[in-house]
Amino acid sequence: MPYTEQYLAEIKQEIENLNLILKYEEHTDLQNKVARVSPFDLPNYRNCPDEYTLKLIEMRYSPNTIKLYASLFEEFINNFPAHDIKTIDETQIIKFLRYLVIDRKVST
Repeated sequence: MPYTEQYLAEIKQEIENLNLILKYEEHTDLQNKVARVSPFDLPNYRNCPDEYTLKLIEMRYSPNTIKLYASLFEEFINNFPAHDIKTIDETQIIKFLRYLVIDRKVST
C-alpha cells in the first residue's frame, strides 16, 4: 500500500474505532524522501494508457509484471502533468531519473 497522509489518517481512525493504540515509528533515513505521487495527490492524475498495457500483454509479460510496469509508467507520466505523453523528450526522462535518485531516494 503506498504511503499517503490520507491512508495514515484512515488507519489511525480505524484503530481508534477499535479502541486500540497505534505505535509506529518512521525510518529516519527516509524522512527526507519525497513520496510517490498517487491519484489522491493530483486532481488530473493520468492512468497508464491502454496501448502500453496491451503492448506488455502482447509481449507475454506476467500479470504482476504488467501491474508493476503500469504503475511505474503512471508515476513517470504524472511527473509531467502539463505535458502530453507524446511530447516528453530525452531531457525530461533524464530529469525524472535524477528526481528518482536524488529526491525519491530509490535504489539504482
